[in-house]
Amino acid sequence: MLDWLIVGGGLHGTYLSLWLTGVCGVRRDRVRVLDPFEDPLARWRHCTRNTGVDVMRSPLVHHIDPDASSLLRFAEKVHPERADLFSGPYRRPTLDLFEAHTESVIDRNALRALRLRGRAGRLTRVTGGLRVETDLGALEAREIVLAVGLGQDLFVPEWARALDPLRSVHVFDDRFRIGTIGAHERVAVVGGGMSAAQCAMELSSRTSAAPLLVTRHATRVARFDQDVCWFGPKCLDDFARIGAPTERRATVESARLRGSMPAEVALRLESDVREGRIERRLASVRSARMLERGVELHLDSGAAERVDRVVLATGLADRRPGGPWIDAAVHDLGLPVAPCGSPLLDPELRWAPNLRAAGGLAELVVGPSARNLAGIRMAATRLSAA
Repeated sequence: MLDWLIVGGGLHGTYLSLWLTGVCGVRRDRVRVLDPFEDPLARWRHCTRNTGVDVMRSPLVHHIDPDASSLLRFAEKVHPERADLFSGPYRRPTLDLFEAHTESVIDRNALRALRLRGRAGRLTRVTGGLRVETDLGALEAREIVLAVGLGQDLFVPEWARALDPLRSVHVFDDRFRIGTIGAHERVAVVGGGMSAAQCAMELSSRTSAAPLLVTRHATRVARFDQDVCWFGPKCLDDFARIGAPTERRATVESARLRGSMPAEVALRLESDVREGRIERRLASVRSARMLERGVELHLDSGAAERVDRVVLATGLADRRPGGPWIDAAVHDLGLPVAPCGSPLLDPELRWAPNLRAAGGLAELVVGPSARNLAGIRMAATRLSAA
């Protein structure tokens, strides 16, 4: 029986494995990370490449090393001559720097050796812990941490669900590769946030036809996807005093700056629109129909737009992360949930004896930053406090 099994091996699960072995002193042979991907950055790379990310939205101190100054020291060592590796007042790193540093942390701490490639199945109780069935066989642990992401919980609008998946796909879908779009295709990107803007800008550099950005609202500018006060006690102390789960959920939802982007991304987008590299329509898609060689979008402005392909940058579904597997665990183990479906966790992120949750599953404790790098650092300190 393991001491700790982390289910989910993206950036969150990888960080927790380093926290447990490197900070908390848990023996390496007592910790494992279960994930369907061989590489910790597999989904991350897929999503960032499809959206053309070049600079991180998170600040310098948010990464997968528990030492907050690690990324800065890495940059000074590897690229001492570079002055263009950070942007803005919070010194947001370039994507290339962030990924190089992440690989360095993974390699230096031999974190790949802690990974087991497989998918989680049924979760049951055993003496002294829990058992999870996997396609590798059963695994037992005294503590299981659910660090599952929202990668498969993509929001697809109703009007897009009947379209041919060869012509309409979500930007984060595992099947989509932005490099497969033809050089002469006219592509509609539907969405109003940073992913939509960056995807449209990436396409504008790849296709001869200006991509069409369909967005319901004007550009919203914000440094992060929630106020910076949620990174520290200014907001979190008040959040911790909220007792009712429904009120906590309402606070989390109101704190999120949905559909926003940093100022420099917004300026690039506006420049591309002004100079004709991107066409923009401030409208909602009312309906869509397949054509012989493309898709026709009907907008609530009354306009109809014919495109070769539709890329949905419509975000993630508004539901509890984990999908049917977590739903089954809630039923089988009688796990307590709030009216919104989120886990009811104690301050140490305990959902039930021997079971913890982090990431998006911990929003009602960690707050609106739970899903990002700042949130997983907060979650890790709660695990060590138990």
